Amino acid sequence: MPEGQIRDLKFLKMDDEEFELKFRYGKENNYCDVSYHFRYCLTKPRKIVLSFNGEDFERVVGEGYKQRLVSKNKSFDIEDPLKVSISSFVNAVQTNSKYMISPSAILENVKIQDIICGKYLELKKER
Repeated sequence: MPEGQIRDLKFLKMDDEEFELKFRYGKENNYCDVSYHFRYCLTKPRKIVLSFNGEDFERVVGEGYKQRLVSKNKSFDIEDPLKVSISSFVNAVQTNSKYMISPSAILENVKIQDIICGKYLELKKER
């Protein structure tokens, strides 16, 4: 959903070991409920759970580092994000491409990070 907006950004937990936040992302009448819950973890592979519209998907790493997202009702393969990133970089170098990621996608990610970081810093000052 490119060029969406964050609405209802809420930090539910903020400390040195973990933080949790929720927000709605999208545009017009097409929004998705997103939640992040980050915890410090030394063990690998790290547990990753993504929640979209109230449905939790846990990343499961199998043999050969093959990855899947699994919920109670659904399961599907995903590409290794590091492999995708490296492949994009190699492709950009080999094809002498100007961009690995489109400028609009970069700006959208920066905009989202700016909103989340701004709210986080604002809440830290209040403590």
